Amino acid sequence: HSPKVFVECLQMLFEGTSELKCVTSLLLSSAALERALGDVYLSVSGDLLRPSMLKDLLSKEELSTLFGQTAVYCLKCLIGPPSGLNLRNVLWHGFATSKEVPIEYAFLLLVMASSLGRVYFGDGTQTPFSSATPLAPEEAMPLPLTLAPTPPQAVVPVPSHQPYVTFPQETLDLLASVFKCGDFGDPELDSILDLFSSSFFILPSMLPTWTAAIQALRERRYAHFLVLLLPGLEHGLRRVFACVNGCPEKILTAESTTLYTTFDEILSSHLPCGSHNHLLTEIGRTKMEMLLDLLVHPEGPRLRDKISHGEVDFHSVPLPVCSQALCIAVVFCAQCSLQEEKLKVPSVVKCLEIEERYTSLFHPLSLLRRELCKLIDHLDSLSDVQLQFEHPTETAKPPFEADTSPFQSTAVEMSPFQSTEADMSPFHSALQCILDKKHMAHETSQSQVVQECVTGPMTLTSRHSTATAPPLPLHYLLRQLCGVRVMEGARKGRKGREEGMVLVRELVRDWMGRDVRSTEDVTRSDLELVGILRKILLNASMAIEQVRGTVLLRRAQAESRQLRTRQRANYDKLMHSLSVYRGAVGLLSLDVATTIGALCHQSGSKQNRPTAIRHHKKVLKVLENLCSQTSPAKNRWEEARALCFSLAALLSKT
Repeated sequence: HSPKVFVECLQMLFEGTSELKCVTSLLLSSAALERALGDVYLSVSGDLLRPSMLKDLLSKEELSTLFGQTAVYCLKCLIGPPSGLNLRNVLWHGFATSKEVPIEYAFLLLVMASSLGRVYFGDGTQTPFSSATPLAPEEAMPLPLTLAPTPPQAVVPVPSHQPYVTFPQETLDLLASVFKCGDFGDPELDSILDLFSSSFFILPSMLPTWTAAIQALRERRYAHFLVLLLPGLEHGLRRVFACVNGCPEKILTAESTTLYTTFDEILSSHLPCGSHNHLLTEIGRTKMEMLLDLLVHPEGPRLRDKISHGEVDFHSVPLPVCSQALCIAVVFCAQCSLQEEKLKVPSVVKCLEIEERYTSLFHPLSLLRRELCKLIDHLDSLSDVQLQFEHPTETAKPPFEADTSPFQSTAVEMSPFQSTEADMSPFHSALQCILDKKHMAHETSQSQVVQECVTGPMTLTSRHSTATAPPLPLHYLLRQLCGVRVMEGARKGRKGREEGMVLVRELVRDWMGRDVRSTEDVTRSDLELVGILRKILLNASMAIEQVRGTVLLRRAQAESRQLRTRQRANYDKLMHSLSVYRGAVGLLSLDVATTIGALCHQSGSKQNRPTAIRHHKKVLKVLENLCSQTSPAKNRWEEARALCFSLAALLSKT
């Protein structure tokens, strides 16, 4: 798509001599050229990664050897390091207005890009780089009408174009559910333009750029919208940053002898001199988290970096990321507006409401929370499968007479491989330890139910029989953990199970909390612990899904009589161990929830963090082994069962 970008930029310049078209062309073509040079470098050097910065890329000897020193020197003068014009950084970081960049620079960059292609493929065409001596104007400035390359020579490898970075669909769905302002029509966008014109967040000299960005959004040119809006947003934030920190020299110009004041410095917690950055105090924590989600967090869009370095296909920019950028721009402009009537229009009110209820989406703790909720979803799906096979149809028999063993299946004859009270004791100890860790035993009624369940008898007496029922399965214990009576749940069947899982989910969410610590408060040891917890949840979810998939497969094979004797025995062990797997992972989810809550509320001594890291590394090792033993290639259910008890023992030592 890079040649298509260059052609579109050339057509944009020929359609008119507007300063905004010049700036847009330079922004797009510089990003596309950086990507193209990176592809060429990877092709000729054999490296797996290209330099992350353009100045480092242009200093590579491979490019000088291939294109010649004259060509690379011209690029350095135009878009390269601060010692030259450095147009790429000056424009992308919002230092220049649309009237400060001559249109000749935009034409020159396109000529250089097309000439580099001629040099690379060696088709014999005269280019400005063919000789170090000055050429005649008509020879030095050929404007090709097509950028289609000629067949390459055998000695020159064809550039291996790296795939574009795409935004995960899960990320886009999350952004679309939060930022519902990208579908604004003309009236809403007009009111947003009125806000822009009245806000001192935007200088009058920069207002045409913001206006052009909104026009691009109207026309569904999402890439153009972002390349115009993001530099303007950085320019406005740099002014606020310089004002609150008392450093007005930071906004004057981009100098070749000092580092630019970019998002990296603006959003950091401390200034280069070591003093505290007062921007957070000025804009508030919510706005800072919105910016970090958009620009900084590794698993967020990181929109400016990906767009400016040409990593994103300009022709397939999704709407949700534009909605996120637009909402953030409106929020900052509203904060800097003195006309209250501009803040009462529906489109602005909608953005302000988003800010009011906003919590970080891509903070490491937020990601950990969502992954824990996914694990509960996997446990819920395994619960449904387990219930389906234990109670395939509703009968008129009393609950405990119809199902003498909670592990009974109708597909194959099960051997007596039941969980005993002694088998369940490690889970009870782990549950008690988790309760002690959370200090919930005297705080909520739910914990009192759990306390009674842990210390009370582990058998139930059926109202239809005086005999003692079999040992209580662990998933019933987890339902008691959520305050659902076992007998009531047994009578309700599937509905009772669903209600129990809802309460489990609510308990986990309550334990792990709802607030997210500010990024500046998260230490390196905290991030290390969060990374370990995420790996734990990933392996636990994978293990549960593997168990569920095997149950469904073996069930279908058993019903069609395709299982051999050894496979039936293995399936027997699997079905008899479902409660153990589900219970161990359920207890793990509660333990992780308590750890998340401690991290979010900064409870516990930081001196204990190394101990917590070592403990969870041991848990991770057990989960990795569990994931391996439950894989379709192994299906070692007795070994997996033993690992679940090892996990319970580890949780008892928390």
